[in-house]
Amino acid sequence: MNRKELQATLCLFLTALIWGLSFVAQVVGMESMGPHTFNAVRFTIGAVSLLPVILIMGRMERTMGMKGMESLKSLESLGGLKGVESVERVKSVGGMKGVERVKSLKSMKSMTSMTSMKSLTSMESMGQKMSVQGDSCFNGKDVTSVNVGIRKTILLGVVCGGILFVASALQQIGILYSGSAGKAGFVTGLYIIIVPIVGIFMRKKVGASTWIGALCAVFGLYLLCVTDGFTHIAFGDILLFIGAFFWAAHIIVVDTIVHYVKPLTLSFMQFVVCALFSAIAAFATEDVVLSGIVQGYIPILYAGICSVGIAYTLQIIGQKYVPPTKAAIIFSLEALFAAIGGAVIMHEVMSIRGYIGCAMIFVGIILAQLPSKKKYKQE
Repeated sequence: MNRKELQATLCLFLTALIWGLSFVAQVVGMESMGPHTFNAVRFTIGAVSLLPVILIMGRMERTMGMKGMESLKSLESLGGLKGVESVERVKSVGGMKGVERVKSLKSMKSMTSMTSMKSLTSMESMGQKMSVQGDSCFNGKDVTSVNVGIRKTILLGVVCGGILFVASALQQIGILYSGSAGKAGFVTGLYIIIVPIVGIFMRKKVGASTWIGALCAVFGLYLLCVTDGFTHIAFGDILLFIGAFFWAAHIIVVDTIVHYVKPLTLSFMQFVVCALFSAIAAFATEDVVLSGIVQGYIPILYAGICSVGIAYTLQIIGQKYVPPTKAAIIFSLEALFAAIGGAVIMHEVMSIRGYIGCAMIFVGIILAQLPSKKKYKQE
């Protein structure tokens, strides 16, 4: 492991830690406000916190684009000058031989221009290429973003933001009823297993390790949530489990549409849409009180700035140098950090059965991310 990969790995560990502890912030935050109010304020702050990152990344892309233009002009100038000098020499040569040489040199000049264009295209693509956040770590793709226009960007943002709203609302309400950051982290973490299994319907192969991991996770979920028969499953646990499917759907949808819009732009749009939908739900179903929001400012700021702005930036930096499979396994630690945070900060205590269930879910999540032998050899 070289120095850059080591630093990037530490960035991803820190990302998983921030995301894991955000479950604690979500539990504490709802002591003074409703779940939709918390999400509305959280995602508003998250969207605002992404603006500096978007501006910095945009400036970097423009700088690389300008370097590409300068290289193009340099190459065209070099090719043009050589062509003119050669033609001037040929003009002094009479007869058909001179004409043939001029044609040959014109062809060479054309080839030089094509080379220049290819160099520009390559440099521009380097400026645009970015690794996708959570989604790319499941399939290992580096996606080149294509600007599709403001209308389509807004439409795609509404689609992703709508799914994000449902997923985050189910998670937040589930946490409200369960009251456990650790349990919420492990149940939500099941989306990592659900994503590849859903991929079967998209004609994607699923390895044996994924199926073994899924079985381990299901057994762990049973130990964690079913304590007194299936008729006594907590309402909050059911909401968290349903929410895991929406988190999986969100990842799959983002993975599909991120080809047509820049990842940071898409994230900003979906956070704005999610905040808007959450605000509408809050005013429709909850008593939105400013004093309650002020009272819970610490967990809100953590969930908004740290969980979104800082963690997302660290993820982009980390995934640039860390292989996708390794990144996915590191992100799986989010559930573990949620349990540790709940135990240390909130003094949460589970039964032995619950701890075994968490361990089984964690093992299942790790197994689901292990590459097949064929893929391992390719990496």
